[in-house]
Amino acid sequence: MARVAMEGIGNIKEVTDTIIDEILNGSVSGDLTSEIYRGSEGFEITLLVFEKYYMRISSRASLSVLIINNKGNITVDSVGGGAGQGPLFKMSWGAEEHFAEAIVKPLEKLGFVSK
Repeated sequence: MARVAMEGIGNIKEVTDTIIDEILNGSVSGDLTSEIYRGSEGFEITLLVFEKYYMRISSRASLSVLIINNKGNITVDSVGGGAGQGPLFKMSWGAEEHFAEAIVKPLEKLGFVSK
């Protein structure tokens, strides 16, 4: 399992759309399998779940992205998993890390920094 955490200031809709666009149309090319949004009085949460098939390991990887907006302060946690190959060793050959790190460059363009 691989994890990336970033934080910045902005709009949750812009951050969500940027991440979705990068994963669906960028170099990663995954599929959005679920999008959940909850919000109440200055506090918003979006959960995105992506899936991608990696041919080099003949396995699927998942990417869960949690976006939390607390009055304009946004944190983004990205967790890649499920890309293991083999029942005993769970070797992913970097697929989990690659998928989890897909959010870094587009969020850096929005002024986000690693947490």
